Amino acid sequence: MFSVASIHDGVIIVGGKSYIGNVVGPIKEHNEVVFFNAVTKTWHNMPSMKYSRALPLLGVIEDSIIPYKYSSFISKMAMTCKFGGQRKSDHSTTSSTVFKRSFLLIAIGRTENESLYRGEIYDSSTNEWTDIQSLPLDFGGVSSGTVCKSKFYVCSRNEKLAAYDIERGFWIAIQTSPPFPFHVYPNPYHPHLVSTNGQLFMISSCFWNGQHFMVRKLFELNLVDHTWTEISVHPDTIINRKSEAFVADTNLIFGIETFEGKGKISEYFTVCDLSKSTDVNWNNISTKNIDRERIGKPIWIRSMAAVHVST
Repeated sequence: MFSVASIHDGVIIVGGKSYIGNVVGPIKEHNEVVFFNAVTKTWHNMPSMKYSRALPLLGVIEDSIIPYKYSSFISKMAMTCKFGGQRKSDHSTTSSTVFKRSFLLIAIGRTENESLYRGEIYDSSTNEWTDIQSLPLDFGGVSSGTVCKSKFYVCSRNEKLAAYDIERGFWIAIQTSPPFPFHVYPNPYHPHLVSTNGQLFMISSCFWNGQHFMVRKLFELNLVDHTWTEISVHPDTIINRKSEAFVADTNLIFGIETFEGKGKISEYFTVCDLSKSTDVNWNNISTKNIDRERIGKPIWIRSMAAVHVST
């Protein structure tokens, strides 16, 4: 139960939790961070987070959009820590030279015994993590997050939206119109935020025309006046859906959804092409069926990433 984010030609794996001894033993949460290079097929340790998090929300800001003021601020803080006698974590074995271009990695999460969602940012140029402001207590449990235009947007399970301003260093509560996409269905079908090409989208599970038949809807948020626009509807029923994960890249939104029924587990890989001006639809790319009896307790999809690999 770790989280992943893609950056350049690789994948960053962050945090997680595991059982100690067996599946009914106590749970251990992790703060370790590793990087997998998809081109060289090599692993590299990165500095560990300050706090252990089971499933942190992640956001990556690449060098082309890193605010100059924030980059300078991080560098000054790192210099102060070094001269102040503080040392890096023993897990900080990765040099910033592993990455060809600088980036910021945001992690938001909490431990099992905390109600406060803490945040910290890793700066590849300094190879260190720095604390950022925590989300307000009344925001609720965070369900998904994504970076869009140098801001890290998160939504909560109780239908709230906020954005962390990277340059100014604080959270901004966002009031949208309507307050949230209509017919958003509660847990376990929480909304998902994805971003691509400077656009922010939300994937929600909704009732179809007020009936018990459920569909997936895609909304776009206008970043200026904070209004929602419905982009598409996927009419497939999701009553027996067990888990889902979505990621956006260029003009595409990819989704993996897991269903269970009649002793079988089915995983659907779908894609939504946003390049069309009208008639934006979801298409099924592939389906994988798994025998429930063969694998025993199922391992649901938790997160996914899209990586561009140069050959």
